[in-house]
Amino acid sequence: MTRRRLQLLGERPREIAVNTAGTFPIATLLLGSLLVLGVTHCLPKSRKTRYGSKSI
Repeated sequence: MTRRRLQLLGERPREIAVNTAGTFPIATLLLGSLLVLGVTHCLPKSRKTRYGSKSI
């Protein structure tokens, strides 16, 4: 059964993702927010402070 589901998913994954996002807008918003927070957390921090001196 799982193999058949993957075969069906392989034909149109973008359409299925858009339909799922439209069906669960709150969950999609939360997952998108978590993704953005995760990416920004992984980015290197700027070493400059507000006044231009470097912090340690």
